[in-house]
Amino acid sequence: MKRVIGKLFKDESGQGTTEYIIIVSLIAIALIATWVIFQEKIKEFIGHLGEDLGEADQGTGN
Repeated sequence: MKRVIGKLFKDESGQGTTEYIIIVSLIAIALIATWVIFQEKIKEFIGHLGEDLGEADQGTGN
C-alpha cells in the first residue's frame, strides 16, 4: 500500500499539462481584464478610425 501511494506522489506525468493550462488561463484572464479596463478607449479609437477613413474617402472625390 505504501508503495502504491509513493508511486502516486512521484508520478509527474501530467505536471507539464497542468502548468500549461495554468499559464494559458492566466494569459486569458489578463486579456479579459485588459479588455474590460480599456473597452471604452478601444471603441473610441476604432470610431475615430472610421471617421478618418470616411473623411479621407470624401476628400479624394470618390
